[in-house]
Amino acid sequence: MHIQNLVRTVAMATALGLVVAGAAEAKTYYLKAQRFELPVPDVDASGATSTRMVPMWGYAQCSGPDVGCGAPTVPGPALIVPENQNLIVYIQNDLTWGASPDPVTLDAGKTSFSISGLRLRENNGPVFWGPSEFDPAGDAAQPARVRSMTHEAANGGSWVRYRWLANQGDLKPGTYVYQSATHPAIQVQMGLYGPLTVTSATAGQTYPGVAADASTDIFYSEIDASLHNDVDAGLSGYDPKPPAGNPLGARTSPIDYSPTFYLVNGKPVKPGPFEPTFEDPASGGVVGGYFDQTTMVRFRSAALRTHIPMSASGATFDVVAETAEPYDVPRKMNSVLLPAMTTADAIVRNAKEGAAMIMDRALGATGAGGMSTFLVFPDKLTVLAPTCASGKLLVRVRTNSSLAQNQKISVRVKNSSSGDTIEFADTPFQTIVAGLPQFSKLLSVTESTKFCSGQITVKAISGSGGSAEITRVLP
Repeated sequence: MHIQNLVRTVAMATALGLVVAGAAEAKTYYLKAQRFELPVPDVDASGATSTRMVPMWGYAQCSGPDVGCGAPTVPGPALIVPENQNLIVYIQNDLTWGASPDPVTLDAGKTSFSISGLRLRENNGPVFWGPSEFDPAGDAAQPARVRSMTHEAANGGSWVRYRWLANQGDLKPGTYVYQSATHPAIQVQMGLYGPLTVTSATAGQTYPGVAADASTDIFYSEIDASLHNDVDAGLSGYDPKPPAGNPLGARTSPIDYSPTFYLVNGKPVKPGPFEPTFEDPASGGVVGGYFDQTTMVRFRSAALRTHIPMSASGATFDVVAETAEPYDVPRKMNSVLLPAMTTADAIVRNAKEGAAMIMDRALGATGAGGMSTFLVFPDKLTVLAPTCASGKLLVRVRTNSSLAQNQKISVRVKNSSSGDTIEFADTPFQTIVAGLPQFSKLLSVTESTKFCSGQITVKAISGSGGSAEITRVLP
């Protein structure tokens, strides 16, 4: 009898879609919402350059509940999930204002999580404001107003789960932006947003029938420093608690929004030429595929204003999707319309090595009002085994770049044991063998001791963003 009842229960559950064969594996992330300060370059009253610290809210990624948490960032950590896996995100609210032992919880002590364009399972929202929280007079005729589109995480509370199920059709390949769904007029502007990518189960494809050799992100966002300072001082947002002054003067939305700083991938826009460094081969840009490959550029925006990325050289994009919805046929366009909180995907076919400026037609490409970056198509650099002979350190660098003779190429050699470093800075190529350029550095007796024994690392970098490393124990 028990077996018959079990069979009938399973059959009914299957008919209702409650049991699905082959339950998908889950990709799980733990994100903690926290306050931090972002350094941005500024200019003081005298015209001198300075650094300004802007209060932000951001997500810190943790290895587990309160385990191995990194620093909060803006945009938040990149979340990547295959379309055939479930996605589970746990959120903890650690947003406070003021110093211990009496910190003030920010924005009613609530936050939440959502992904635009994807259906959330087990959504216990929406959550409404209280009857008089936006109307001190308590007008009974005022309709209820939504505070959050999803269930919320209370400040200092436990981790709250948000879940998407692959076998229920909740996930589909595409480029997305995740964000706080609580009081988004304030919380998204403060920095509670980040990138999510759902990858295709078909190898080599980004969308059905759309292939690319490489992919890269260009994520636009903005900062209204005045609004951020008001929020940080308790003068804006829900339930303001200013240290002094009239709480009725608080702003609950960016209605007078005026951005003062612009970010690309979380870094302040830096006008000027493309200047790669050893520490950051992109250095003011984003790295795409090699010059003989195709690159999928995932444009995302958490800005409140519309941006229009375009190639400064006039090159066209093959736009294949917007808001994670693929077009039937790619659209060849010289710019991409990117309204607030949207995404667009474009294929770029790399014709040659180098760095191509991506400028914003809506704001221009230079000065404080510009929103520009560089899309870097690196050459293929390979550092071959270095050798020491007769007090001379020889480093051979192979490159497939057709522009090699016209680029600055540098080499850094580091002794992994002692930490000693030597650089061949912007040294022109010396072609010893066809296709095998070689750098050489005559070493003193002391230098020979440092760099001709032990384990060393060699790194090369070129003006198009190419870099390579090799570790070798020298004889």
